[in-house]
Amino acid sequence: MDASRLTELSHETHEYLGILDDETASAECLAAGTEHELPLLTLDGAVLIPGELLPLWLRNPADKWIIESARKSDSRLFAVVQQNWQHGIPVLCAVGCTAEIKRMRQVQGGETNVVARGCQRVSVLAVTGRTARVRVLSDCEPRRMDAAVRGGGAAFAPWVLRRFDAHELAAVARLLLHKLSPERTEVCTGGPVGLSFWLCHALPLDASARQRLLEAPHAAARLHEQVAIMTRLDLRCTGCSSQLCTASKVLASAAGLFVNPYGAVHDMVIVSEIMNTETLGRPTKEASWFPGYAWQILYCPTCEEHLGWKFTQADTSCRTGLPKQFWGIRRSSLLASGLYESLHTSDDS
Repeated sequence: MDASRLTELSHETHEYLGILDDETASAECLAAGTEHELPLLTLDGAVLIPGELLPLWLRNPADKWIIESARKSDSRLFAVVQQNWQHGIPVLCAVGCTAEIKRMRQVQGGETNVVARGCQRVSVLAVTGRTARVRVLSDCEPRRMDAAVRGGGAAFAPWVLRRFDAHELAAVARLLLHKLSPERTEVCTGGPVGLSFWLCHALPLDASARQRLLEAPHAAARLHEQVAIMTRLDLRCTGCSSQLCTASKVLASAAGLFVNPYGAVHDMVIVSEIMNTETLGRPTKEASWFPGYAWQILYCPTCEEHLGWKFTQADTSCRTGLPKQFWGIRRSSLLASGLYESLHTSDDS
């Protein structure tokens, strides 16, 4: 059974957070171009993409204030923005994502457990304390390019125009996905915008690459880079470039954001096979993100980079058909071969 079946177990439910209550009120869809004051949640080394789930394990009163403020507001949204560190100084990225609370519960000890979902891209205009003024970016599905234009009936050559035809780029991306991973069945069935966001989630990209794609001005720009990435996709250790996984195993994997009991959010891709790695410590089920599985620390024996975790079935509580073992790799420890070449090429184009 493909490791993507794990989405049924944890990524969509995050059972490790306990039983959460569904939010009865829906968040507001904000009009493109409008400006809003939203509570601000910053993430270190993780990027929220529209449509993705964000689990949160909140203990800090300031972080819990963000959730309560969002619930009391008319929009019921908060802004999520990646935070980088430069010479010890936190620097916010220019573009983030709004999030709506889907499920939550206050648990014993004052903690607040939340599962939110990314909604819309926003540019950050100003920050005051834990509040950001943001402008909603447009992500409308593009119109199909006229056949005569695509065939060369314009001032530009057809190969130039194809770079801006989101629908043709979406078709190429789906073809590449099928060739790389024929068994994958959960590919996004929406239009170019939805597919471009789904690929941001599904491809094994690190936070800087995901942030760059989030900041891309439109779906065609995102898809153009994603197609370039998929044509040379290979998974390697960011510390020493040792090969970890082939493209087919990467694209046959699940991915998602997970949070540990200390509130740290980890962005992982999950693969069913891996090479050139070793484990550290004995398997433990304590605070496992996947009920019924025990975890061990996974590292690269060449450079000792902490790659992520190995998960192994530890009891009979796992559902029938799920894999006996799999590996969760931190996006920050990944180097997708060909990724940076494709991004730098797009800079020069």
